[in-house]
Amino acid sequence: MRKRAAIKRPRRGDGRILRRMATNRPRGQGNTFGEQFGARLRAARDRRGMTQAQLAEAIGAYPSQISNYENGEKVPEGETMVALSNALDVSLDELARGTPREEPDEVRDVRLRASVRELEAAADRKLIDAAVTTIDGLVALARHQEFEERVSKRRKR
Repeated sequence: MRKRAAIKRPRRGDGRILRRMATNRPRGQGNTFGEQFGARLRAARDRRGMTQAQLAEAIGAYPSQISNYENGEKVPEGETMVALSNALDVSLDELARGTPREEPDEVRDVRLRASVRELEAAADRKLIDAAVTTIDGLVALARHQEFEERVSKRRKR
């Protein structure tokens, strides 16, 4: 006759101990991923000068969803995260992980960037040269104004 293998049964107190360990586990003190993502999303949206409604329209979502993402209440799914990064013209790494893009010379203003892209798409060399000359003139004017302000501050002393 064969002996039956003894079935191990949990001891009486094990369930209570495990239950207490699960409920008393300390939680992390730092921000959650959702909160960090929301802060990065809002910063990127602010840099682009977009409202939550404009961003929602750009990705085909509701403004309340954008609000939930920015508050850290919800984290978007992969496809939505890609759509957000495309609409805000930031890399997915920058949006999800906070790793900045290596291109520091990008045009940050949405309208200016869109205009430059349209001009490049036209591929008319004369128009591009005229735009570059105009922008160079505006930059020179801004520098001259800064110089005049510094000189006037020195004169007031």
